Amino acid sequence: METVNQLVCPVSEERVDENAARVAAGITVLWVSSALFFNSFWLMAVLAADFAIRAFTAGDWSLVRWLARRIVRLIGLRARPTLAAPKKFAALLGTVFCTLIGLGIALQFTYLTTALVAALLVCALLEGLAGFCVGCYVYTYAILPFKKQ
Repeated sequence: METVNQLVCPVSEERVDENAARVAAGITVLWVSSALFFNSFWLMAVLAADFAIRAFTAGDWSLVRWLARRIVRLIGLRARPTLAAPKKFAALLGTVFCTLIGLGIALQFTYLTTALVAALLVCALLEGLAGFCVGCYVYTYAILPFKKQ
């Protein structure tokens, strides 16, 4: 099996910019922290929708992706292409987490919401600061072997 540094997607050769993905993770950290601070179901609902846009489409209508690309361009970072399928899977996981966090906020499930927020923030911080995509690892080692059958 290929290592995560050499992810292989049997479905598509579509690529995304690794730098933009890392900046998007930073935006996610700020967004989730704001939603938790303001106890806002709506902030989480919008972020869940944004993750869904990135997971199920090319991401052209994603506000987070748009902001991340602008920041990358403003900073002057060169594009670092990486396979899109694992990142899309990570966005799918983000959709699920944000939806559950939003519901937790709405239903006032404080402990569950806090645990989900902590998990999402850890994943986003690992991606943003270290370039370690937890969803990509899950995709590579848990999902990809089943796709090859």
